[in-house]
Amino acid sequence: MHGDETQDDAPTPVPTRFAIARPPFFEGPLRMVATSFVALIVILSLDARGLEALLAPGEGRSFVLGGLALLVVLVVMRLVTRPRGDLTVELGPSALVLPRTVSSRRTVTVPYTEIRDLEVRGGPQGGLLLLDTLRGLRVLPLGRFRDVTAALTLPRALRDRLLAQPGGRAQLAQIVVRREHAEALAMRRARVTIAVLAVLALAFVLELRTGALEDAAALGLLQLGASAPALVREGAVWRLFTANLLHGGFLHAILNGFALLSLGGLLERWLGGARFTFVLLVSCLGGALASALSAQALFSVGVSTGLFGLLGALAFVHLRHRAVLPAGFRQSRTWWVVILGLNFSLPLLVPVIDGMGHAGGFVTGFVATALVDRGLRPDTRGSARLARLLAFTLAGSFAVAVGIALAHGTSAQANARDLVTIARALRTRPITAPADAEPLNVVAWTLAIGRDTPDAAWPLLRDLADRAVAHAAPETRSDYLDTRATVSYRLGRTRPAEYDEAVRIELQALAAAPGADVLPPEWRARQQRAYGTQLARFLDARQAVAGPIATAADARRVTVQLVREGVRARHEGEGEVLVHAVVLAGGAIAGVVEACAVPASARASAPTSATPAAEEVDTAFAPAGTGSLLQARVVVARVDGRPDACRVSRVLASPFVAADDDILTYP
Repeated sequence: MHGDETQDDAPTPVPTRFAIARPPFFEGPLRMVATSFVALIVILSLDARGLEALLAPGEGRSFVLGGLALLVVLVVMRLVTRPRGDLTVELGPSALVLPRTVSSRRTVTVPYTEIRDLEVRGGPQGGLLLLDTLRGLRVLPLGRFRDVTAALTLPRALRDRLLAQPGGRAQLAQIVVRREHAEALAMRRARVTIAVLAVLALAFVLELRTGALEDAAALGLLQLGASAPALVREGAVWRLFTANLLHGGFLHAILNGFALLSLGGLLERWLGGARFTFVLLVSCLGGALASALSAQALFSVGVSTGLFGLLGALAFVHLRHRAVLPAGFRQSRTWWVVILGLNFSLPLLVPVIDGMGHAGGFVTGFVATALVDRGLRPDTRGSARLARLLAFTLAGSFAVAVGIALAHGTSAQANARDLVTIARALRTRPITAPADAEPLNVVAWTLAIGRDTPDAAWPLLRDLADRAVAHAAPETRSDYLDTRATVSYRLGRTRPAEYDEAVRIELQALAAAPGADVLPPEWRARQQRAYGTQLARFLDARQAVAGPIATAADARRVTVQLVREGVRARHEGEGEVLVHAVVLAGGAIAGVVEACAVPASARASAPTSATPAAEEVDTAFAPAGTGSLLQARVVVARVDGRPDACRVSRVLASPFVAADDDILTYP
């Protein structure tokens, strides 16, 4: 009996081998890449044009073939690296043997002396077994073990092994100290991180409310305080502060927000609120300054300079305090190689990423953390007071810079001067691809329709627009020509001959407009109306100064009528003449028509060929419920050199009814 009772009270034997089920084939990088690739294909295929772009020769087909090639490589790698059977975790006499990952057939041997901690996080189903070693943190999902109950005894088994080793008790005591310190750090709240995220969110809402992201080049960000090397060199140092609060779009803001929440929450608990504030803000300035000095980007925005500063701070903490860092604060060498390699190589592949800003932020964050590092040492009153002073000084400087930016952004004259400075920088900026010409066109257009553009800037804008047209892609050439014509129109106020240049170039823009194979019908019609409206404006201005343009020597009086059947044009001369005529309604410009004028002796009732539909004419020009024609004042009669010049008759612009249209608001 006594012997039986002793046997029943004996401790349950702890296993030394723990089986992990063979991993499924479709997981890890293979599943992530395959799922993302298929999802992207499906999303693009929902639109017929997107599917056509994917199948067409060029970038679309290259993307598909590249994605398939990557999937093939990952499948082959999976076939090679996937374990052929179950994996095991084994407690040996002096070391722990376990798989490198739960998806790899390779194993790693960890001496007991290198183990810093082993604990279970979560429940049996979704929990994790965390093994912290001097070589890094290894994570084993409990759900992968064949016997989850047995796996839960692994920490106790490891503890017994450590006690059996020389110095094992001291090692266990250090594990307890690190756990207590980790718990103390976890209890700290990342208040500064949350506050910075709130400020960034408010700044992004301001961007959306002001329309700063609406134009293709996002020049509206300059009005809110984006950092531009050309402007910083002229004394706008405050932009080095405010640029860090702005972002170039939703994706940019969301990615930086998540990164700040992750890195900031980690480092603020280690450094404390005051030191963290100093490191973050001074890294923002260091990165912005490096970006401005390198002058690689036209302008830059984003808190990524500060994020790389936090990455530099984390690197210093790892180098200085690796031996005492809790598991949640430490990253493996592989993690560092991947993160640093990826982030510092991306600017080489994606030029829009500000590599110098990131590098400057990283170095600044590393050095700043070295200056204020306290590690596990208790604070002294002097160091805490200095940290708070530095943090408040920097935060106050940012607040002052924001005030300057808001005041500056409301000054139309100041914004115009800034754009002129940017235009000077763009005039000598290298253009290696058609996309590089887009900022030139946007700056030239913005200033061309502005009311506060300095008079001395117009020759510069003409050069800038000419340069954009020279490097334009076929699908954007018409827009760039429209910008160039607008510059000549504005120059015509002091140089009347520029009105003729504006008309000539706007006609080129109409001829170069993309066809139905490039633009949807409604977009194409809208673009044609826009160019027609521009042409009407230029023609009217030219007639007011020097009369109508007549390139045909025998072109005299021309009459243009809009009838239900189409456009009718006649002239007192011989042959056919291509006519562009401004339509008046109620004394104001209503639009412009392009028609083929025939001699007045021709049959009066015959409309020109290929006339627009009656509904289009009625909607565009005919007064509601009135007669069948509307007289048009002719401001140009020209013979176009094309053989088919007089075969097309079309309405180029509808009446000016969109009061909020930019085309109608510039001087």
